[in-house]
Amino acid sequence: MISSFPIHPGVSAVLALTAVLLGLLALAWEPARALVRSPAHELRRSAPDSKQRAANSVPDPFRFTPALLDQRLLTSVMIATGAVQIMVAITLVEPILLATAPLSVLLVRSATIAIARTRYRRRLSAQLLPALQSLTSLMEGGRTMLVGAFATTAATLPEPLGIEWRWALDRLNQPYLVTRPDGATERYTSTHAAVLDRLAAQTPVRLHAQVLDQIVAMYEHQLDAQAHARLAQITTALARRETLQRAVTTLLGRIRGEAYVITGAFSAMIAWLAWSQTERLIASFTTDMGLLALIWFGCWLVAPVVFALLAVRIPDLPL
Repeated sequence: MISSFPIHPGVSAVLALTAVLLGLLALAWEPARALVRSPAHELRRSAPDSKQRAANSVPDPFRFTPALLDQRLLTSVMIATGAVQIMVAITLVEPILLATAPLSVLLVRSATIAIARTRYRRRLSAQLLPALQSLTSLMEGGRTMLVGAFATTAATLPEPLGIEWRWALDRLNQPYLVTRPDGATERYTSTHAAVLDRLAAQTPVRLHAQVLDQIVAMYEHQLDAQAHARLAQITTALARRETLQRAVTTLLGRIRGEAYVITGAFSAMIAWLAWSQTERLIASFTTDMGLLALIWFGCWLVAPVVFALLAVRIPDLPL
């Protein structure tokens, strides 16, 4: 029956490509959505038992999820990766490329989310010092309460720090239940300190969590009258940390720059060969050992960048 209804080879390739792409999407969609929607980092906190029980009893409205990446963009990247690899596999008649397409999609998904998480952390860390300076200036002379100054500052902050601070303000004075060890439940209303404590436990930026912990400590130790002085100390420490961070970045920037130069020069050579000797370049990677040669040269192409990003990492200095 199958032989009596012949199908054009081009139509067969399109149908196979569509089927594989649908399979890849079904395989990677749920893990990708879970990674994007889940908090990027859950900080371990040394809190008293009662505080831990309260944190564990906080309902869903008090759970913060950082917006790392648009799901539609992530899905498009995954589909494009699978489509390109499948088309290359069909063109070069390489079954290995076709078989490893799902793995490539998963790796690209993880790499995309890692890049988005790193970008999120860098943007938020850069916004902390200006935000604290603005908060400190509003608190000068005791003209404004801490929660009022926090709300005024949060309204002017860009993403992503503004989103996190406004998330905390939106959850003020909300009721929630806490289950005691004996099984009884107690009803509480969220305060500024409680909400900031929850945000500090869920923000993906450790430095931001440290700053929020300092603000929470002002409430817990009833240091509202000394809020301006404490915020000024935090701002000074943060400014000194950024100065040291820039110095370390400058020292390690030369090594990173050399790695990028090596990769750039290698890429320029490959581009020149592809333009001037296209047939030889294609022939060199379409032989019996062509796939291994492609992997070998690809590793040498990305190795300097990997070294620059992983081995020469800029340390995250404490506050």
